[in-house]
Amino acid sequence: MSPSVSLLGVLAGLASGLSYALFIFGFKNASSIGKPQATLTISFLAFCFILFLFMDIEEATNVVMSNDIWWFLLIGFLGAGISFILYMIGLRMIAPTTDQWSLWLNQ
Repeated sequence: MSPSVSLLGVLAGLASGLSYALFIFGFKNASSIGKPQATLTISFLAFCFILFLFMDIEEATNVVMSNDIWWFLLIGFLGAGISFILYMIGLRMIAPTTDQWSLWLNQ
């Protein structure tokens, strides 16, 4: 491994990919049971609560009071809002045969 790449960084990258894959399959299955909006709202609120436990309150206050708050909101909207809308559009276009992994994971 190179000095600029740490084992912790590699493990964090692999964990993020795994958690995103689990979210995709979990959301696909949960949205088939209930409304996707309700499922997403519950999952995001739970995730926000978990993140709140690790948040630095002083740093969060500095962000809200910053003159760059509009940049933070724009990046958040582009990264979380538009990407999820495109994800939902793509999810509706997936043929059922390409979603066999979710069936395999539920066995």
